[in-house]
Amino acid sequence: MTSCKPFVIQYSMNKTDEHILRSTKEIIVKFIEMGRLSPSNVNQSFQEIYSAIHQTVTVHESAKSETNVPEIKQYHNK
Repeated sequence: MTSCKPFVIQYSMNKTDEHILRSTKEIIVKFIEMGRLSPSNVNQSFQEIYSAIHQTVTVHESAKSETNVPEIKQYHNK
């Protein structure tokens, strides 16, 4: 008996896209938990939320690079 390995396509995302995707998923889950979103509408809502977050992040990144504003970092006092 031979075993077949599943065909898997691996896609490498950059860190920004990965964070946008993770944030979108968290928002979708919270909306479902709160009853503000039906699981049957997840596809359309996911696309809208992802696009809004992506647009906000890319506008912020382009504005930051144009004005040479340093990235905001949080410092923890120990």
